[in-house]
Amino acid sequence: MEHTKLLIIGAGVHGMTLAISYMEQGGCLEELIIVDRLTDPLSNWKQQTSSISMSHLRSTRVHHVSSNPHALKQFASRYAYRSNHFKDTFGRPSLELFNDHADSSWNAYRLDERFLGNEQVMTLRKDGAHYHA
Repeated sequence: MEHTKLLIIGAGVHGMTLAISYMEQGGCLEELIIVDRLTDPLSNWKQQTSSISMSHLRSTRVHHVSSNPHALKQFASRYAYRSNHFKDTFGRPSLELFNDHADSSWNAYRLDERFLGNEQVMTLRKDGAHYHA
């Protein structure tokens, strides 16, 4: 994993969303590298939301890690999440549902194969259309 066309710094919610959206829109796994200072994707997100006992997101069900605005609701239906996983008239998803959907999407696109977690990147240079780490 020495060079890539797309380099994503951070495997939090935003980095994960970029990587998954890239793949959903026909991106090539071999052209992608995701770098994060932590060992696992969403590590900081999961630690922070756990520390405040967060049960549901502030955002509606269309805000998640997919470019498909219906992906979270479709995931919930496919895996039989009950209605209590969507709160109030805005349909705010439970943290459990959001995290399960994010992890499932990450795994479905095999993003671990292109993830450098808890590894130092000593140098980074761009050579034409490629990045070298």
